[in-house]
Amino acid sequence: MTKFYIIPGLGEKRENYRWLISEAKKKYDVEFLNLQLKNNSFLKLTQTKIEPNSVVFGFSVGALIAYKLKTYIQKGIYCSMSDFLGSDSKKVFKDLVDFFGEETANELKKLRYGKPKAKEVFLFCGDREMSERMNKIGGVKIIKNTEHKFTKNYKKAVLDVI
Repeated sequence: MTKFYIIPGLGEKRENYRWLISEAKKKYDVEFLNLQLKNNSFLKLTQTKIEPNSVVFGFSVGALIAYKLKTYIQKGIYCSMSDFLGSDSKKVFKDLVDFFGEETANELKKLRYGKPKAKEVFLFCGDREMSERMNKIGGVKIIKNTEHKFTKNYKKAVLDVI
């Protein structure tokens, strides 16, 4: 059975994803990866061992980690991806240091977005959180009346592509 990995947002727990886990289990072998960035190397997290040709879902910081994974995957579902790599980190650098530590913040500053290693790519973002970066990356499906959280419409959009 194909693996379905979930990488949560900052400080989120498995309980926050019950809605996704219960649906994904109908088709996949679900694994919750609690890859928290605080005081961890972003580059090491992107080298997390996952099965090739799997499906990876990430939210917020978890979406950024998922987007930059080194393993080629079948499908990537990136939701409300944090936009603080490269030049984007400059405007929030102090906050990045406060959240993740100086070493990790410096690591993020040196990285570029590029393209994910996924055969199928699904990018989602709420219309009330849309950033310039998401416009530049392109191909983002905008979820109406949504901020940085999973509304009913957001959940439906995700479940439609799993």
